[in-house]
Amino acid sequence: MLVGTDLYAAFLLLTVLPTGYLICRLWDHREQPGGRWFVLALSGATGWAVCWGLMLLFNGYTLSLLSMNLVIVFVTVAFVGMLFMAIEYTWRTHVGYRIIAPVLVVPVAVQLLLWTNSLHGLFWGPETFVDARGVL
Repeated sequence: MLVGTDLYAAFLLLTVLPTGYLICRLWDHREQPGGRWFVLALSGATGWAVCWGLMLLFNGYTLSLLSMNLVIVFVTVAFVGMLFMAIEYTWRTHVGYRIIAPVLVVPVAVQLLLWTNSLHGLFWGPETFVDARGVL
């Protein structure tokens, strides 16, 4: 029987079902204002939940760190999707590259710093540890 963090991780992994269903239903409407960004936001939120659930199931430092890095990737994807969904929906027009490119500078820089952390230690330092439940 699942209890504690294992039960929570199982529920997080089950979020794939309703969000996957919504993504499939929304795929045909992705050309509506905000539609493609809503699909991106849902995909980011699903990846976020799955990676967090996997982090709770992993006990090793390397796998938990990888899962946490992926959580940050998917949080960024969800944020960008929600931001552009709101912009497209309120402006009622598709967001062009002149708006997308400047907004993506900070998320891309954060991802570069995140995945090159072993060179500088800005995100995870030597004092970073994983407890017995696999939580970073």
